Amino acid sequence: MSSKYYSRMFSGDWQEVMINYDVYYSYLLMLHTGEIRINRSNIAEFIDLANCYGNEQLMKHCQTFIERSLNKKTLCTYLPLINKYELDICKTNLSN
Repeated sequence: MSSKYYSRMFSGDWQEVMINYDVYYSYLLMLHTGEIRINRSNIAEFIDLANCYGNEQLMKHCQTFIERSLNKKTLCTYLPLINKYELDICKTNLSN
């Protein structure tokens, strides 16, 4: 029970995450190389995956991507993710 992932799985708090092959393949590459390519079309899947597996490194990558991409035009895209996962996002880019 020291693993958050297995603790959730066996406690009944388990949630199924549906992701596509490319996202999961990229996740596996990140585990081996430390590099990941996050973009506007895959951020929701990556952040769901990070939350499901309790992967803090991936969550940090996702949060950094959102912080760098956040502006008035992208706010409506990212706000649901920020709220759902209670991300602590620096909102200095909103003046753009």
